Parts: sequence; C-alpha cells; structure tokens
Amino acid sequence: AAGNGSHQVVSRLIQLGASTALRSQAGWNALMFAAEGGHMAVCKEFLEGSVAPMPPQAVLVLSTDGKTAEDLARSSTSKGTAAVADYLQPLTDAAREKTSAEGGGAAGWNQLRRLSRVSMAASAFQVQYESLERIMHAASRRGGVLR
Repeated sequence: AAGNGSHQVVSRLIQLGASTALRSQAGWNALMFAAEGGHMAVCKEFLEGSVAPMPPQAVLVLSTDGKTAEDLARSSTSKGTAAVADYLQPLTDAAREKTSAEGGGAAGWNQLRRLSRVSMAASAFQVQYESLERIMHAASRRGGVLR
C-alpha cells in the first residue's frame, strides 16, 4: 500500500495496528517504499500521523545496500520523489545529528547500522512466525490436518 501511494489504505492499516517496522528482504521499511514512489502524503502519514507515527530515527533505517528513504527518493525517477527527498532531508539530517551526539559520531552511526541489520532479521523472523501461526491455526480448524 505504501509503495502504491494508497494513503487511505495505509491510514486504515495503521489504525488496525499494522506494523510499520517490518522490512522487506532488501531491508526496505514502509517509509522507503513510499519515498521511492514519491508518495508525500503516505510519507507524512508515517512520520507525522496522529495514530502511530514512526520514531524520528526511522528516516535513518538502511536498506541492505546502505540507502535511507531519502537516498531512495533522490535516486528514483518517479513523479514526486524530489519533493519527498526535500521533505526527508532535514529530518534525516536532524536524526543523524542526534545519533552522532548521543553515540559519539561514527561509532553511533556504526551502531545504528548494526541495529538496522538486527531489526531486519527480527522483522523477517516475525513474518515467518506469523505465517507459521496462521498455518497452524488453519490446521487446527481442520482437526490437525495440513493440506
């Protein structure tokens, strides 16, 4: 929904408790999909929404190839990405500055990169666990038979 710019769907999913922290195999979070697609309203919903905004550090999450949401917006040719990148830049700069001040410069940035990799692994595990849980629930309704 984020990558398609479906603002109403994203808003509803967040209201229903959908996690914005899950990551794809490439390490992309929902903000990254919205940014790469140039979907300003969806990016703002993630970062400024009234229901469950992402923490400010969400702009620093790195994909497996080391890119932030701002980087993805800047490298995309989709309509609206320049405006999204300009919106994300001061947020990214502020989050980097805060991370450097709290974590001691490069050491803090490296720690964030490690945490980003751990978060991605945890997200993948959560998705696999939830899938397994659905399979087990379906099997229990059929008397323990998996089809």
